[in-house]
Amino acid sequence: MIDALLFAIGFLAGPVIFWVLAKQTPTRAYVTALWAVSVALIFAAFALRQWGGELGAYGALAVVLLVWLAWITVLSLVMLAIRTRTLPPRTRRIAYGATAAATTLPWFGLYTAQMIAD
Repeated sequence: MIDALLFAIGFLAGPVIFWVLAKQTPTRAYVTALWAVSVALIFAAFALRQWGGELGAYGALAVVLLVWLAWITVLSLVMLAIRTRTLPPRTRRIAYGATAAATTLPWFGLYTAQMIAD
């Protein structure tokens, strides 16, 4: 059951969140806000890990989710930067697909770590 939930979060929610963030107009205010959100998410993950006491499984999952959400916001920033360039539509679509697929990369690392630990 937990594997199905992680799959749904990683391979459905991640690209959807990315799509929502990357489809916005790349204004200076929006890019700055995304940057601030990504830094805040990383800081929150660090703070939770450092000062959260004994986290347990749910706390560790929260840290992983915070880092993953920061990863998605950074990928959205990359796509917004690509969208500001004058590129052919095909190149832009390939970049969009690659960055959307990259939202799932941390889950492969998590799965590999679980396989090694078992």
